[in-house]
Amino acid sequence: MLYQNAQMVRFGYTAAADYSVSDAGIGRSSERDTLFSLQIKRVFYAALMLIMPVVLMLFLQGINAQEEHVMLESRSAVMEMAKSNAVLKLEVSKLEAPVRIQRIAELNLGMRLPAHALYGHEDGVEVRQG
Repeated sequence: MLYQNAQMVRFGYTAAADYSVSDAGIGRSSERDTLFSLQIKRVFYAALMLIMPVVLMLFLQGINAQEEHVMLESRSAVMEMAKSNAVLKLEVSKLEAPVRIQRIAELNLGMRLPAHALYGHEDGVEVRQG
């Protein structure tokens, strides 16, 4: 009796495994349906494996384009600052010119250059090189 009950329980599990619920109703699933579903899964995963690198590549290209734009903006800002720096250096060199400073000192401040400070003169006596 116990042997029969154990056989019935095993039969119940194997019978349940052989039947599945489908849209059309309850029926016996075949190996063909199982293989077909496996093939669909394989095709899906293969397509996914082909599509994912393309999506990743497009994503990285978008990031690259944004970074190139930022880099170009930075380069143009650097070039603009370099031009401005060159103009300011020229202005500083004009303002620091000894001739300009001497002219302002003589005309605006009434200062005079002493005779011994002139080139070639030492305490009023001309020095000759030669």
